[in-house]
Amino acid sequence: MKVRGCMTVYPKVQCISYTFEVEHPTLCELILCLAENSDVPNDRFNNDLFLVVYNRDNKLIGLTQHVLENRKYRTGVMTINPGDEVMIFGMGTTMNRKRSTTEIRATLIEENNKLSKRFKYALMNIFDSFDVDLDGLLNKQEMNFYTVASGDSELTDQDWEVYLSSFENRDGGLTMKGFIKIHEVEANDPEGNAGADLWHSLHCLGYDTQLSSVYGCSYDIEVHTSRPVRMNPRLQYVVKEHRAFILENLYYLGEEDDRFEIRPRLFKTDYFGLLIARREEKYAKETYRIQLSSREHLKINFPHQVDHIIRFADSDSEWVLIASYTVTDPDAQLEYMLEKVQRSSSNSTSPLLRA
Repeated sequence: MKVRGCMTVYPKVQCISYTFEVEHPTLCELILCLAENSDVPNDRFNNDLFLVVYNRDNKLIGLTQHVLENRKYRTGVMTINPGDEVMIFGMGTTMNRKRSTTEIRATLIEENNKLSKRFKYALMNIFDSFDVDLDGLLNKQEMNFYTVASGDSELTDQDWEVYLSSFENRDGGLTMKGFIKIHEVEANDPEGNAGADLWHSLHCLGYDTQLSSVYGCSYDIEVHTSRPVRMNPRLQYVVKEHRAFILENLYYLGEEDDRFEIRPRLFKTDYFGLLIARREEKYAKETYRIQLSSREHLKINFPHQVDHIIRFADSDSEWVLIASYTVTDPDAQLEYMLEKVQRSSSNSTSPLLRA
C-alpha cells in the first residue's frame, strides 16, 4: 500500500498527515520516500524530513531512523493500534537557504491570456502532490486540501458541483486537464485580480518568484503491515503543541550530555539529530550560546538564529530545541560546547560546565 502527501515549511508549516484505521493491533513498517518533483531544487529536503507515528496520548510509537537509499527512510517494525497518527516533521536545514529574491517574477499568464508553459508544469506537480490516493484524480477531499493549503477557504459542496459540471472529470474526480483548466478560467476572470491571487496561492504552497518549490515538497509513504489497514488523510497544521510533544519524546530517547549543567540530550538517527534541553525552573532565566567544533558533513539549523543564542526565557515550551542537523556522511558527529552568557554583559560568557 502506498499513499502520498505534501508538506510546506513556509510561510506556514502544514502537511498531509494520516490516521490509522485498524481493527486489531497490527505489525507495521513505514517507508518515507521523497517524491520526484521537477519544481523542487535537487538539494532541497534531502535527509531533512522525518516521519513519526504516535498514539492518542501523544506517545511516540516509531519514527524514520534508517536510510534505505537516497531520499528513502524507514521506521523499522512497530505495533500500531486504532487511531494512531502519522505526521511529517522537518529538521529546518532547508529553511536556512534563501529563496529567489529577484524582482522579476516568472510569467504565469501570457499576453494571449493563456497560462504559461512553466506555470502549467507547476500546476501538474501541484496536482500530483495532492493526489493522496495516487489514482490520477483529485476527489473532493483532495481538492479541498489543495484549496485550503493554498490560502483559500474550505471547498463547499456547491463549489465541487460546479467543478464537476464545468471541467473534465472521471469517476467523481477532477482530471489533471480539468484542474489546469480551472486555473485558466480563473486567470481570465474580468472581475478578479488573477495575477495577485495566483501568486498568493503559490506562495502559500512554498513557491518562490521563479516557480521553484523551495519551501514545499511531496512524499510517498509505503505501508507494510501484517493485516489490512486504512489510512485516513487530513491537512494538518504543525503547531507548537506538536513540536513540544515530539521534542519531549525524543529528549527521553536521547543521550544525556552531563558535561553541562543543563544536561542537554542528543537524539541521533542514521541521517539526522536533535540537541534538546529541558527548561527547568532554576535555568529558566538563563541564556546560553552553542559553539561548534566543526560543521563538516553537517547541515545545521539553529532555531534561535542570532549568534547561536538560546534564551530559555523566550521559550514557550518546557522543551527547547538547541539545534537540529542532517548529515551528508553517516559517520558525521555533532561536536559542540555550551557557554552561559552572563546577565551583566551580553558579550561575557563562561563555560557551561556542570557544577
